[in-house]
Order: sequence, then C-alpha cells, then structure tokens
Amino acid sequence: MKKLITTILLLCSLYATSQTETLLYYDRIESGNWAGGWWTPAATATTSTLYSTSGTTSAVLHGTGNNTYEADWYVLPNISGLDPNKKHKLKFRLASYQNAIESSTAGGVDGSDYINVQYSTDGGTNYTTELTVSGWSSAYWDYNNTTLSVTADGTNQTYGPISGGNNTASGYGVSVIELTIPAGVTQLAFDIYATANRPGEEWWFDDFELYEVDLEPGDNPDIALPLTVNDAAGYVTYSNVGMTTTTGEVDPGCALFTENDIWFYVDVPAGITLIEFDTQTGSITDAGMAIYRGTIGSLTLIECDDDDALDGLMPYIYRDDLTPGERIYIRVWEYGGGTTGTFNIWLSTPQALPVELTKFEGTAVDNDNLLTWETASESNSDRFEIEWSTDAEFWRTIGDVKAAGNSNSKQEYHFIHSNHHNSINYYRLVQIDIDGKSEIYGPVVIDNTKSEKRVIKYINLAGQEVNPLTTTGLVLIVFEDGSVTKMIR
Repeated sequence: MKKLITTILLLCSLYATSQTETLLYYDRIESGNWAGGWWTPAATATTSTLYSTSGTTSAVLHGTGNNTYEADWYVLPNISGLDPNKKHKLKFRLASYQNAIESSTAGGVDGSDYINVQYSTDGGTNYTTELTVSGWSSAYWDYNNTTLSVTADGTNQTYGPISGGNNTASGYGVSVIELTIPAGVTQLAFDIYATANRPGEEWWFDDFELYEVDLEPGDNPDIALPLTVNDAAGYVTYSNVGMTTTTGEVDPGCALFTENDIWFYVDVPAGITLIEFDTQTGSITDAGMAIYRGTIGSLTLIECDDDDALDGLMPYIYRDDLTPGERIYIRVWEYGGGTTGTFNIWLSTPQALPVELTKFEGTAVDNDNLLTWETASESNSDRFEIEWSTDAEFWRTIGDVKAAGNSNSKQEYHFIHSNHHNSINYYRLVQIDIDGKSEIYGPVVIDNTKSEKRVIKYINLAGQEVNPLTTTGLVLIVFEDGSVTKMIR
C-alpha cells in the first residue's frame, strides 16, 4: 500500500485533518494517484474547468433538454492492502451549480435529482449505499465549507436543501462530504452515482481523498478505556465525540442503540463480586449502557440499562455476580444515537470498614475510668485517639493507643482516665488510618456520681498480686463484691 510522506500530505490534502489522519490516495480530477473517472463518459458525464476547488478541473454530470434522466457513476477503483486496525475516510467536494453547462429558466436540482455515495469491501463486487444528497425545488449551491460527516453502518440516509434557490450559505448546500468506514476492512472501492433530468440541473465533484484514520481510544473493545473501582477521583468525564459504530459484537438491546458508542473495561479486584456501574449527565442527558464479558469479537452481553440512574435519564447497573480477576467491558452511547458529547461515569463497590469494632465499653474502677474496646479486623489502622467530654458537645483528646495496623483476628485495647470529673463523663474513640482518614465511635458514658465498686487487688493468671500500672499482659481486677474484670496491658 502506498502511503504519502508527511511533506506530500501537507501539499496534497485540501482539508483540515487531525493528527490521527493520514492521506493515502487522492484524485484531483486533473491529477492524483487514485485514477477515478466516469463509468461511461459522455457529453452529460464529463469534466469542466468552469469551477473547481483545486487545480483547474471538476467532474460534472448535468441534465439535458430532452427531460430524460441522465445518470452515471464516478468510479474510484479498488484499493487493497488497507490496515484493518484503522478506520478509513473518504472525503470529496460537492456542488450543484445552476445553468453552468446548459442554461434553463428553471435551473437547479429538484427532489428527483440526487447523488448516492456507495462503497465496496470485496473488490467492487457488491456495493452499499450509505448516504444520498438530493435537490429540492430548483436548489443550487457553490462549493463551500458546509460539511456532512457520516459513519458507514449499512443504513442509507438522505440529506440536502429544504428550500429552493441559492443554498450556498444556508447550511443545507452540503459541499464537504465525509464517509468513515469502521475498522476491519482491507480493501475499498467507491462509486458516486449521480442523476439529473433537465437543463440547468448539475452535480459537480472535486478532490476525492482517502484517509487512514487512527482509532480513538475507546472506539471499540480492543482499545477500551480502563476504569478502576472506587476511583478516588469519583465521577470522571468522558466523551463519545469521534467514536464510530462498533460492529461484530452483540447489540445491547436497549436505549435505542444505533451509533457513536464508547467502550471501557474494568478488571474486577480480588475479593470483589459486586460492582455498581453509575453514570451522570454531561452534555449528553439521556444515554444507554451495557456490560459484557468474554472474548473480544464474541463478547457475551450481561445486562443493558436505559435510565435507572438517579441522575435524569442516565443508566445504572448493579451486579453482584462478578468473578474476581475477570475483565468486564462497559459500552455507553447516547439514547437513539446521532448525538455526541460528554457524560460522567464511576464504578464503585461497598467499602470494607478499615476497623470492625465489636466492643467499646467504659467502667469506673476506684478513682479511675477504664475504657476497653475490641476489634474483629483492622486494615491500615494507625491508632486510636481517646476523646473526653463532660457535656457530649465539646470534646478534648486525652490520649492515644497504637493500633494493630492490619489484622484478621480479635484485638483488645484499653485506656485508663484518672483525671475525670466526679460527674457524668463521656468518651469517644477516633480511629485513624495510616493515610489520615478517620472514623468516630461512641460515645460511652460513665456516671462517676454513683457509688463505685471497690477494687481489693490486681492479680495475674497465677493468682499473684501485681501492680496494674507496670504489669504487661493479662491482669485480673478483683472487686470487693467478688466480681472480676480482665484487663490487657
């Protein structure tokens, strides 16, 4: 396949192209490396130097005075060896001048005068018509910058003026035609069929170009955009601008899917089976979403949703049957297709608590208040800070206890507060993670205005009396009434 180097591209391309487009072949009518021409050249299907957008010459088909339809195909021959991993785009210029070749008092194209843009992927054996441009009530227009961009999807649609007369500046006299062929083809041929039936009805063509177009990230499952579960950034904005219609995968089956879909993927984290797929509006306010699993090219549809999100008419999917480690593909499109713009997406799963607190208690012991607590599991836990208050409104930090960090077994902690008030005292635990995040537990209440049980001794497991302030490990607190409380230091 012959590709033009950058210098030639800059010299030969007459259209503003993005950095992802590479000019492969062109036909300027009077020159080029893609030798197009009329299928059956005749007086009514010819070339002319009266108007052009580059060089000196355009191809033109015009009606005649016998009120019979003149028709022909401008043929752009088959090109093979194209890269199936790229999209391809045909661009050309179109005009419908009035009475340039043969004069008439009622010049200009009508609804029965039209062109069809057809393409073939099998060497020119079979052609598909993807777009039609027709006239309307003696309409005409010069070469201009009004652009019509269509992505091939096997459906023909008709475009053109909605009123007669000069449509050069109306926005309906389309003059830059772009037809994008999705990835997957290795050869292309094009026919531009034109027909007119009266004098003064004319179709003009110039500057046929074929581009190779890099796929935008997200355009199909092969280049799906990565998402992560519980991304700290929250909802992230994406756009389906520049996305073509994916073929070769199961249609979603909801939200009137037609075109301009964008793909994402997520690898289900270890230990996770539940993910919520949620979207919010951007410039797109009504969208559909489908999720898939399996092998690209034969993905299995899991679920499709239209408008279950809390935000307007946007989609939301909840799945609790996912497999850790599997890759899930997410497909999003605007409801009904045809609109491109922005939207927001976020994947989440219920977060495991950094600390699973199973007990937090307080009791008065002699002149002290003893706080005890237990955890069943901990993850990235740094410490516990103890807060004290006499009114449960204003709190003061009175100490801290180092946490286990990471644990899947029961951990026991305690803290002794000696300088409390002889009134009702309130205590809270502030659990602080290694990353600085925190969570508050409590409060617990100790009423120090009541008579208290008297401690008669502190003993270890061997029954020996010990000093509770200097002894480590398990300490048993023996009260006057015979009750016993254990304490671990």
